[in-house]
Amino acid sequence: MSLGKDDVAALVARFRPTVWNLAAEKPGGDGAVAFARATAIKWLKFREEKWMQERRASDNVRLEEEHMRLVHVTAGSEGLNPTEWPGLLNKVKVLAERQLKRQNALALQEFRQDSPQVHQVVKILLPAVNAAIRAARTHAAEAAAAAGVGDDGGSSMSKRALPGNNGSLHMASALNLSRVMAAHRRQSFTSVAASSCGTSRRRSSMGIGDLGPALKGVRNRSSFGPMLARADAMSPLGRRLLDICIALNATAATELIDLVEVSEVTGELSIVGVTLALGTAHALALILPFCTHLQGLLITRTVLSEAAARVVLPAAASLPLRSLTLDGTDLPHAAWDVMCGAMLRPTELPVDCAAGASGPAAVEARARE
Repeated sequence: MSLGKDDVAALVARFRPTVWNLAAEKPGGDGAVAFARATAIKWLKFREEKWMQERRASDNVRLEEEHMRLVHVTAGSEGLNPTEWPGLLNKVKVLAERQLKRQNALALQEFRQDSPQVHQVVKILLPAVNAAIRAARTHAAEAAAAAGVGDDGGSSMSKRALPGNNGSLHMASALNLSRVMAAHRRQSFTSVAASSCGTSRRRSSMGIGDLGPALKGVRNRSSFGPMLARADAMSPLGRRLLDICIALNATAATELIDLVEVSEVTGELSIVGVTLALGTAHALALILPFCTHLQGLLITRTVLSEAAARVVLPAAASLPLRSLTLDGTDLPHAAWDVMCGAMLRPTELPVDCAAGASGPAAVEARARE
């Protein structure tokens, strides 16, 4: 069985992990091969399950046909004595069911023989996986360079992360965004020292309403000069979001544009460690209807006020997402009704909406396949 270019791209997009795990791998490395193999196994299993589902849909018809055939074979052209019929019908029915199971087993064996092997699918998928990894690493490197991560772990913002004398260390630190907290007074990704990542406590988050002194004058000082210089290299979706951010004077425009552009490669928008002020929330809500490529939306370690939640969550609920996850995100009690409405969006997938053990300070609501 041959796979076209569109089929390969659809497979990689369907079974792709989050962008940060993907970007941490090297093209052609063990991680890329392992991901291609896992994708191949999942696709072959999905293909077999779909075939079995179609096969089972016709079981009743084939069982009836086999039953009638056995009745005619047993009775013959002259028929049987009426006294022999009562026990014969049950025996023929059981025999027809056994014959149907035997036919299904033989058909499944033939289907597996005609299906491509795992190593054949891996060979086809590997170039597409490597291309996706290169694209994810490029986006992540541009985000790290725009943030200005230096050799001193981020204390000096004058040096760029790549290239440098210790580029691999910068890349690993810049890509591990799960360690980035929701910092209120700095709207850029900063590198976290490896020695303090395991020991430092998570920063406490507070509502947007408490950030008046911290955010005073931020909108007046925001500059879109670096983003305008990169406009030609942006995707059409990124340029559209840049125009929206300029119109709304959003404070986290750089991070938001980078995350949206990365989502075009991964199929999942991961908003990690960003303070979604009301202007940024409006920008995100305006761009989400154009993100038809999204299969999942992850909001983790992010500060959301009630007003921002009432803007972002309804926009996310309008998309045909396979998963919508709020993990470790401060959500006020007043916005819980919006969260429940977003989690109960129209979908055929099972929905799980639950609060974390730590209460409203760590609301965790997931809708999984």
